[in-house]
Amino acid sequence: MKKKILTQVTNEIVEKCVKMCSLDLRSFEFVDGNGFKELGQYLVNLGAKYGHLVIDNLLPHPTIISRNTLKTAKELHDKLMLKLMSYFYENRCSAITDMCRAPTRGGSGGPMVLGPGLPRGPASVPG
Repeated sequence: MKKKILTQVTNEIVEKCVKMCSLDLRSFEFVDGNGFKELGQYLVNLGAKYGHLVIDNLLPHPTIISRNTLKTAKELHDKLMLKLMSYFYENRCSAITDMCRAPTRGGSGGPMVLGPGLPRGPASVPG
């Protein structure tokens, strides 16, 4: 059953969202993001289960978030590469990226081409 929330509470939430977006320089769309909603719902559920909680005791330090984000990104990357490479080796697909690499950073400035029987590295692009 959906509980009715008082207009005063709704107005206070709007004020808190405005303040958050202003203080933290976040876009207004931030509060509509799935990640924000998931975290908010989790915190609401924690409050319902444990009562009054101090937010500073719950939220991790930004460095912990950063390290875990890098770890998660690497795990997802490795998992995706395993799946993709099996398709490449079975000659079921190839890929061309349109991501230019600056010549000053060791690249040729051309796109990367990957796939079975294709050169690994910069593609020769007709001038």
